[in-house]
Amino acid sequence: MRMILKKQKYAFILSLFLILIVSIIALAHNPIPYSIDWTNTNLITTDNIWSVSGELGVRGYSGADTPVVPGTNARTVLPESLILNVKANQTNPDALVEGGVAEFEIANPTIALKGSDTAHAPYINVLVDSRGLTNIRFRANVRDLSTVNNAVQQVAVQFRYREDETGPFTDVPNAYIADATEGGTATKVTPIDVILPPDANGHISLEIRIMTVNAVGNDEWIGIDDINVTGITSTPRRVFDFDGDGRSDVSVFRPSNGGWYINQSMNGFAGIAFGQAGDKIVPADYDGDGKTDVAVYRPSNGTWYLNRSLAGFT
Repeated sequence: MRMILKKQKYAFILSLFLILIVSIIALAHNPIPYSIDWTNTNLITTDNIWSVSGELGVRGYSGADTPVVPGTNARTVLPESLILNVKANQTNPDALVEGGVAEFEIANPTIALKGSDTAHAPYINVLVDSRGLTNIRFRANVRDLSTVNNAVQQVAVQFRYREDETGPFTDVPNAYIADATEGGTATKVTPIDVILPPDANGHISLEIRIMTVNAVGNDEWIGIDDINVTGITSTPRRVFDFDGDGRSDVSVFRPSNGGWYINQSMNGFAGIAFGQAGDKIVPADYDGDGKTDVAVYRPSNGTWYLNRSLAGFT
């Protein structure tokens, strides 16, 4: 009996722990539109501690557990890292030799990335909720922070949308920066402005990561600043909206005579003879004009017949 009670107690504690973890993950994904810069230096105050409140919604990883050789094309590095990382309250990018993720409290504060022999592929994740949205647009400014070295510091943007936050990422080719630095200066700024692929639309847990990799030779700190994520509210298509006013219309198909009887909410009643007994109705917007088209599929000959409101009969 004691053993059973003990197991039940541990099971209860484990359940509470899992609920807590799930709650933290849910809180971490911010609604879109989402933006953040790093002028508030109180967002990160302790090494390797990332806030997961709705205020921040960003995490950084060292990439020390990612097998990458120097100079690897960043676009091909898709595995995740499990090592949270940030060096808080730094003040001099030229003096910080160790790579990874850092918070620099300089004249224009920023989060930054730098590859190294130990930080093979450091990155930050921006955690957002893209439900109900399309055309997810990601923007950021990539800043050269170092004047000492002249590295070839690549930057790649990738995304994933698994609710358990595991598994590989998908690269966004149009966002790739071959080298975000310029030797001898710390003034170069390279903007990123990209629409993510449609797969990024409509997810409760969309992660957008910005990553660099260990360069051949020296590496430089590059700031990831002025992050902005937007989207377009997706308008659901109404079923059986024959007049395109955004409202479904009361309609009947009578197989005995192939008649469609439609009481349109905007254009009133319409009767259309289209089809015959045995047909299956397949109404949809086949010509993209926002109006449902009268259409049938005829199993007897495997043919689709469409009476399109814009493009006509086919």
